[in-house]
Amino acid sequence: MNVEIKNSPVAADGRTCWTAETLTEQLISFGVARGDLLMVHSAIRGCGRIEGGAEAIVHALVDAIGPAGTVVFPTFTGVRENHPDTPPVFDRRQTPCWTGALPETARKLPGGVRSFHPTHSCVAFGGDAADITADHYNSVTPIDSHSPIYKVAQRGGKILIIGLDLKCLTLAHHVEELLKHPDPCFAQPCLCLMIDGSHREQKEYYLHDWDVKAVDYELFRPFLEKRSAVKPIQFGDSAGWLLDAAKTLDAITEAYKQWVVRAT
Repeated sequence: MNVEIKNSPVAADGRTCWTAETLTEQLISFGVARGDLLMVHSAIRGCGRIEGGAEAIVHALVDAIGPAGTVVFPTFTGVRENHPDTPPVFDRRQTPCWTGALPETARKLPGGVRSFHPTHSCVAFGGDAADITADHYNSVTPIDSHSPIYKVAQRGGKILIIGLDLKCLTLAHHVEELLKHPDPCFAQPCLCLMIDGSHREQKEYYLHDWDVKAVDYELFRPFLEKRSAVKPIQFGDSAGWLLDAAKTLDAITEAYKQWVVRAT
């Protein structure tokens, strides 16, 4: 899918050099709108030349949704070594994420609000940033109803995937946690050390066991297409997807329920 955006600077070698402004135009052209609640999963290496780098992409996303919109980035910190016997230490202001250059850049920018969760935090910008991240601290499992990832679907938001395939759909973990098929969490809680400035406390959370074998999320594709929940897009030079988050949650739930019935 090729999207022609006016006024994109062109480098001497003929390649497009994207700016925050032209990226904003591109986002609007494929369906990101003012006031949107937008979850962004990304690998931006394939986006091409971008004047201002990852920070320019953050600004483009914020500009596209406007002051009434909210954009959310996953700033996950959980690793395979996290276990009830070796629980994580999470510093809300300092712990870096492993989810890519874009969320790590967003995490460091002023104006963002990061949720307080030991493995699956998110940082949000915009009108509902404080509200959508507020009670992740109260989660029992990482992607339960307190998670910003679930709230994007609950509130009729969108999911933007840049440079990745559908295997990055973390929203699927919400359904796995509910149906326990497969149950992604350890049977025992982890006593995590939570740090926010001078505040330090230990709190129990049920965390994901990385050794649990999940299904291939690409198998959700026919369920998503049946509900018209997903469409291909181009962002910068990179391919990607734009999804209706509520329809995506319904599609994943339908898929898992069918698979549970077959398994029994």
